[in-house]
Amino acid sequence: MRDIRNRTNNALRESVSHLASALFRRVVRVHAPVLRRLRMSAVEANVLVVLFVRGSLAIGELQRELGIASATLTEVLDRMEAKELVRRQRSEADRRSLQITPVQWGAARRNAFIDSLLEVEDHALRGLSAAERKELARLLRKAIASTDEEG
Repeated sequence: MRDIRNRTNNALRESVSHLASALFRRVVRVHAPVLRRLRMSAVEANVLVVLFVRGSLAIGELQRELGIASATLTEVLDRMEAKELVRRQRSEADRRSLQITPVQWGAARRNAFIDSLLEVEDHALRGLSAAERKELARLLRKAIASTDEEG
């Protein structure tokens, strides 16, 4: 019985989902001081990153991309609007739909935000070579794409 439990525990401990979750928690923890200095939460920073990468999104698309509940996203967006980080606009294509758009930042502010996040990521992943980071990113993109196909 103990042997089965040990094998099960080892399998869980070495599972990709457990390891990805553990890495995520550690990266968020390392980002915390930078985000406090920027006066934003990890979720708010994630919203901005998604919007910077993908551009303005319908609220439903943003919710799916972030994988958070509608009520949670509404609260986050309310805070972000109050901080003048994003704005909600009616979609030109469908006036019933809201588009979430990052507020225009000057290049210096945007670059400082991105540089801060990437600097912390560099620190968090300092144990990996550049080639290993590139391979990790490739494998993560591939895993994300395969889960998107299922879903």
